[in-house]
Amino acid sequence: MIVETKARDIKRSASFEEKAMGLAVGSEAFVFNVLRKDLYSDPVGSLIREYTVNAQDEHRKYGKGDTPILIQVPNHFSPELHIRDYAGGLTEAQVFEFFGNYGASDKRGTNDAVGFFGLGCKSAFAYTDSYIVKSFKDGKVYTFNIYIDETEIGKTAKIAEEATDEPNGIEIIVPVKTHDINRFQQKVVSTVRYFKTKPTLKGMEVPSLEAKKSTIKGEGWEFFGSGSPTVIMGEIPYPIDYYKMGDNLESWESHLLQSEIVIYVGIGDVQVTASREALQFTPKTVQAIRAKLANIKDTMIAETEKAFAAVDNLIEAKQLWHKVVGSGGGYSNIIRNCTDGVKWKGEKLTDNIIKLDSNLHSVTTYMTNRRSDYIKTYVAHNIICNKDEKFYFDDTDGANVGYKRRARTLLQAGDSKVTIIHTLDQAALEKVIGMPVKKLLSFNAIVPTIAASNRQGGTGVDLSKKAKHVAKQFVLNIDKLRGYYSAASEVWEVKEVDTSVGGVFVNIERFKPVGGGRVYDLSSLNTAINDAKNAGIDIDVPIYGIKKGGDTTGLVEFEAWLSAKVKGNKELIKNYGIVRGYQNSHNLIDVSNVNLAKLADTSLLKQYTTLHKEVRALASNSDSKYRVFRYSTVQPEADNTLAKMSKEVGLKYPLLNYISSYHYSKPEVLEYILERDA
Repeated sequence: MIVETKARDIKRSASFEEKAMGLAVGSEAFVFNVLRKDLYSDPVGSLIREYTVNAQDEHRKYGKGDTPILIQVPNHFSPELHIRDYAGGLTEAQVFEFFGNYGASDKRGTNDAVGFFGLGCKSAFAYTDSYIVKSFKDGKVYTFNIYIDETEIGKTAKIAEEATDEPNGIEIIVPVKTHDINRFQQKVVSTVRYFKTKPTLKGMEVPSLEAKKSTIKGEGWEFFGSGSPTVIMGEIPYPIDYYKMGDNLESWESHLLQSEIVIYVGIGDVQVTASREALQFTPKTVQAIRAKLANIKDTMIAETEKAFAAVDNLIEAKQLWHKVVGSGGGYSNIIRNCTDGVKWKGEKLTDNIIKLDSNLHSVTTYMTNRRSDYIKTYVAHNIICNKDEKFYFDDTDGANVGYKRRARTLLQAGDSKVTIIHTLDQAALEKVIGMPVKKLLSFNAIVPTIAASNRQGGTGVDLSKKAKHVAKQFVLNIDKLRGYYSAASEVWEVKEVDTSVGGVFVNIERFKPVGGGRVYDLSSLNTAINDAKNAGIDIDVPIYGIKKGGDTTGLVEFEAWLSAKVKGNKELIKNYGIVRGYQNSHNLIDVSNVNLAKLADTSLLKQYTTLHKEVRALASNSDSKYRVFRYSTVQPEADNTLAKMSKEVGLKYPLLNYISSYHYSKPEVLEYILERDA
């Protein structure tokens, strides 16, 4: 990033002795420790940010912006952070220059790169006293150990030079303490979330890195609603500290800065602290942010006016007012504070209520209590235009219409409430709401829910009218099952149980699972089915939903069926026991760098390494493979073989407990292992 410098014209009144400032002799260790330890308030997050940004900078420099960098995330099998780029790499001399000197940087003349302080490549020292740098350059790989020596100043030591066929680039390797593994994983995910080219992540189950959907966005910004504001520069997020923006903010600026907005700026448009953990709220930074805020405000106002201009009736205009202004939140506050009220067809809107003539019109609302089927009725002479609410027009003949039974049909289908508008003067109502009543939903078209007849000699009920509301047996349409987002009645299809095929069942009430142990709603049913598939269990039988009083003859309860399937999969149970043993283990000896080719097959270390790799492979993406056990009564015992063997290795080769795994490949360590085996 281009560094801004201030031109200074120094006028001296006389010629007098001057001397440039420098470091006091003997103070190097103290100053370097300040730069290493005291510069960063978040050592883990900072080192991840610095090395990933450096890798991204190198890719942009060499025209590889679309090529993902590689991040090997630390885990219990490999407690190391690896960050690898595929750019130009560094020569031996360049590694000594950039990693061995504070302030050394080749990025101060361009805004194509974020770095410029010359401190970031040493940021690992904020966390550890030693880390590894590998430079792949023109067919050779140079390995350096960057470490704090006995002088506390630090040294860069070249420890290997080998031929390689790997592409050019730099790899940073940082050892990670076991108790920090989760923190490193979380920080990696949060750091790369805004990268345009998502990195390749290995060593963990990768979450979705897709950005959430914004409420509104424009050129260089997005607005999400309530939350905290952020600046993105060089694909790295920096929080905006509202209290450092100055005392002369407009009220609308204050409201925006108390919302979740994301502002994207070019490299160099704002200034950051030396640690690059936060923004420097210099006049330049504040001015850049305020310019974006003005653009956000203008776009919000323009989009709001455009939305109201597209509405052609008062009901929709009032609903839009409720959605945009009346619901509260950041967007609402901006519109309230940035405009002189919202207008529709020249009239100012102040609420979402349409007042009716009580002598001519009325509104009836039907709702059910969550815990019962009892329908409550409310009558009013106003139309409350809440966002997304549906309105029905009473176009019945008024005779034996079964208002409540029609409402029950809609409520049982998933509506939270049913609102019907009645009138004695249709023309007058149309004038008030600004549209023909035929544009409202027809209440007469709703088929009433018909209760069974108990009368002597009654002919019974027309099942075609009662449809799902009287049926007791249904079959699950898995293709329509979407967890919480499923429409409860739509995932079930009326179907009698086929006793010749058999199947499994869940008890349902209002088309939602009840009393099913671990399956207690549509979301958990959806998760259980997907977890079964991930574990290799075929859903090879129909899944029935049975209402209270329905016949379950020939069917097996879902949880019992799934448990039996799991119990029959011996390999799955065995592997999960191994994975559980690994997950419960701590301080396993990492032998990934041992040269096994030199060891005999009878070597305990070789046997342990082989088992270590097998368990590591089993545990890869273990969350998705073994989640099915959450919905099963089968709970395998943990297999602690690996942990026991790790202790045996520690006893037989005690030196391995006290040296870094990076040194396992050294000749003297291998000689020690061979001596212990002999």
